[in-house]
Amino acid sequence: MKKKIRHKRSRIPKSQLYKITTLLYHFLYSEEKVKLKKIHNACLEGYYDEESEGIVVDYRKALLSTLIHEFIHKIHIDWPEIKVRKYESKIVNALTQKQIKNIIRALGNNV
Repeated sequence: MKKKIRHKRSRIPKSQLYKITTLLYHFLYSEEKVKLKKIHNACLEGYYDEESEGIVVDYRKALLSTLIHEFIHKIHIDWPEIKVRKYESKIVNALTQKQIKNIIRALGNNV
């Protein structure tokens, strides 16, 4: 008889989620701007500009996940891309509808 293999879902603790969303809100309500523009590199959805410390997001792509992804790059500059992607995925999956609404509203006020 074969045993079922259960994959342990790695979830982000609420305290970490609260910390990252609070930092994101502060960023979005600060004077630092998020630029929405058409990025002509087909495989690029956004990027963090280290010189201006701003985030650029392609408005034709997934805004929320790209914004969170690039924000993680901003606060964790030394992290490799694969780690940023995993952390972004955990955050996006853990957000409540209210948090998503608040982030989108803050983004709208920012741009």
